[in-house]
Amino acid sequence: MKQRNRRGGRRRRKKKIRNEIDVERGIDQELQNLNLNPNFRQILSQNVRMSTNSWMIDSLSSDSESENDYVKRLEKYDRQNELEREKEKIEKEREEQEMKQREIEREKERLLMEQQQKKDIKDIEKNKKEDKQKKIVQISIKHPKYPQFLHLHEYQQEFRR
Repeated sequence: MKQRNRRGGRRRRKKKIRNEIDVERGIDQELQNLNLNPNFRQILSQNVRMSTNSWMIDSLSSDSESENDYVKRLEKYDRQNELEREKEKIEKEREEQEMKQREIEREKERLLMEQQQKKDIKDIEKNKKEDKQKKIVQISIKHPKYPQFLHLHEYQQEFRR
């Protein structure tokens, strides 16, 4: 079974290659039938082999079209392709600029967050310092009438430096 499948694959590949060769021969035959000068015929065959678009095949099959018309049409398509490439380049540049802008905004947000965190940390440290400065002092005082009782008096005393 596997050998048959392999053979079939080889046959298909050979058949595909034969078809491509036949297509190229057909294109060359069509070009010879158009009775064009050899240099132009060579350029045409190269163009057709490079990209067999429908408009090229149509232009080859129509005998009423002259060389100048065909060259003009090729130039027209070249211009259109160049315009499309330029549009794509512009779109890519816009996308890159948008990405850069987003990245800059993210960086700004991140920096703002870091600054806010630093501020919060400073505030917390400042509060801790203030808390240290205000200590609760406990003083035990003997009661004047009953010395066996001790009164704990709590008050806040600010230590200023």
